[in-house]
Amino acid sequence: MSSVYPPMVNPGYTTARCNDCRKVSSKDDIWMCVQCRGSWCDVCWDKIGAHNTNAEDDPFAFDVDPSIIGAHEKVTKEAFTRISQIFRPLSPALRISAHEREAQAKWFGIYRGEGNQLYFGDTNRLTNIIEDSWTAENPDQYPSIVSFVGQTGAGKSTIIRGLLTLQQQLAGRDAEEFLYPIPGYPGDPNPTTGDVHLYPDPRTQWSKRPLLFADCEGLDAGDKTPVALSSSNKSRDLLRVFRERTRRKIAWATGSKQLKRDEVVKTLFPKILYTISDVVVFVLKTARTLEKVVSDHLIPWAAKSIYSSVNQAAQPHAIVVINGEDISIPEEAWDHRNSTEEYLKSLQTPFKNDRNLASILEDLPHDVAAGINTHADLLNHYYSSVTIINVPQKSYLMRMDKQFRELYDVMEKRCSSSYERKERSRSLLNAERLERVLAAAFDHFSQGNETPFNFLSESLWQSPIPGGLEDNMRKADNARCCNVKSNHGEKGHQGVDGKPLGKGEFQFQENFDPEAFFDKWKAEIEGHLTSLDGNARSTRQRTKTGSREAIAAKYHRDEMKEFLRKVNVDNFRLVWTVLWKVMRSHAAREYEYFV
Repeated sequence: MSSVYPPMVNPGYTTARCNDCRKVSSKDDIWMCVQCRGSWCDVCWDKIGAHNTNAEDDPFAFDVDPSIIGAHEKVTKEAFTRISQIFRPLSPALRISAHEREAQAKWFGIYRGEGNQLYFGDTNRLTNIIEDSWTAENPDQYPSIVSFVGQTGAGKSTIIRGLLTLQQQLAGRDAEEFLYPIPGYPGDPNPTTGDVHLYPDPRTQWSKRPLLFADCEGLDAGDKTPVALSSSNKSRDLLRVFRERTRRKIAWATGSKQLKRDEVVKTLFPKILYTISDVVVFVLKTARTLEKVVSDHLIPWAAKSIYSSVNQAAQPHAIVVINGEDISIPEEAWDHRNSTEEYLKSLQTPFKNDRNLASILEDLPHDVAAGINTHADLLNHYYSSVTIINVPQKSYLMRMDKQFRELYDVMEKRCSSSYERKERSRSLLNAERLERVLAAAFDHFSQGNETPFNFLSESLWQSPIPGGLEDNMRKADNARCCNVKSNHGEKGHQGVDGKPLGKGEFQFQENFDPEAFFDKWKAEIEGHLTSLDGNARSTRQRTKTGSREAIAAKYHRDEMKEFLRKVNVDNFRLVWTVLWKVMRSHAAREYEYFV
């Protein structure tokens, strides 16, 4: 389906004509005026003065206060075309078409089914991206996930679209290849899109380390119907097909008091995104509410998630985007290093009177809480790093372009840092393994398990265990740290229930007896086989039919059905080839009894 937006022009191929001397150039030496919509070369720009403006008649003109910046802003034609298009309003008909197309980007979400029951469902979106990204040059890819969260109307979709279109042009790729989030109307309190959508980064998609952008619905969207779902029946039908692929009943959302959708979203989405993300980008409307947003959203968002998993190789990096910042701030404030330093200084304030944060602090072990006194301390406890970057009001396109580039650069560096941390701990997951671990995480969190999600137990079966016996899985009680040496990082010691036990590096169990461990491991395997044999004998006596081989085949089929439910098998051609050979064998005749 073609995009409803006009195609982007690749950089290096734009041409512009000076309104004064009529010079034509394909280089970036002819500038567009944001306010006037005119074009002038370097020589003529200063001669024109206030320019000849017809912006008042332009329906797409921006509301700019020239007294703030003095001279009119100089913008390259490429940047003007690309960024102004992000804010260009769509007609109702085009908006419906855009949302129907963008619905293909849905990754996972929550919806109501029969009896008003809430379900969690995911789509083939990640699988399709992985398949489209495969190349012979990079057969093993290691994706990094960057999640965008924030309040409804903060501008998450606009930021993501700005980053995607920038990288699409820098990579010289056609805009028709990609899906883009649809920004909402200014001042509209309704969420634009619901659930979580996934987008590949055009520049790194075919590389060894592609970036994937996850757009999460607003933290305060509640039960409001997103514009994308209410725009047409066709859109709703399309989303229903997506959701019915792998739906999971959210059992913990029912009971004597049925939870509302927004309550489930605020609990479930943070646990998933904090657990799987390399970087989390929080988009805020204004810096004036930074401390309140940190207190009400950033820290609680991480606090309810950090200990819901164990053996997590790296905590996510946090990037806070102050969207719509005043253009009159000092020039040095546009540098993320300076803005981060200044904003974190403002967060060096105690929170003794903040009941919410005080309660969070009380749940931490004494030796961990002892060093936490301010908002900044809490942020640094829950995230690998914190970066704060300013993005200007939409009227200032060239500055916005620079900040988009700076934001992308920071995201890429933080993803590289996360990659290196996982590589050191031997915890890297390639695209195929990542997909399977994510499916297990979806199952775990939607079922509401009280035990934390264990990255190690979910990934061991698909990767051999490197290292010595100290990294092997061992039974542990609540008073013993269950994080293995390779994944014993920023969280410190954790019990099997996920709760923090205190600070400190990995400590090898001095009284660990390898021979006793091996005997116990062997005994558990023998016990499991004995249990299976007993079940098979009982089944045969009860049914009075079927051989032991047929009963074993049934058990095998049941286990494989559960496994194949969680993975995409469209391309498992080798599996079907082997299955066809099996079906022609004597074993298949035994299997037929239970098919």
